[in-house]
Amino acid sequence: MVKEVKVINVTANPAMDVAGHTNCFGKEIAGEMLGIDQYALKYGEFGKGGVSEEHTHPVAEHVFYILEGALTIFTDGKEYTANAGEALYIPSGIPHASANAFDGTTKYLALTTPPT
Repeated sequence: MVKEVKVINVTANPAMDVAGHTNCFGKEIAGEMLGIDQYALKYGEFGKGGVSEEHTHPVAEHVFYILEGALTIFTDGKEYTANAGEALYIPSGIPHASANAFDGTTKYLALTTPPT
């Protein structure tokens, strides 16, 4: 693959349902579509009432930066909520579930390394 600077029209990228999540979609900003294998950066939305079932990423780490709304992560009997302008970090190997903690749509950027 030739390395070059690119402008990415994220609005033109397909919205993909997120496996194991209800009322949630993501759009790739950087990752497999660009031939990047070190990380994935996605724009996502959790609709009102959106949730994910508990899951674990054995190798991948996540950082969620909340653009609008609020997101709650549930792990080990604890809840962690980040509001717009805040971020959540989830280390690899940690079982977790998530839920939209906002009475509307929560919008976020998700960085995953390595991508899963």
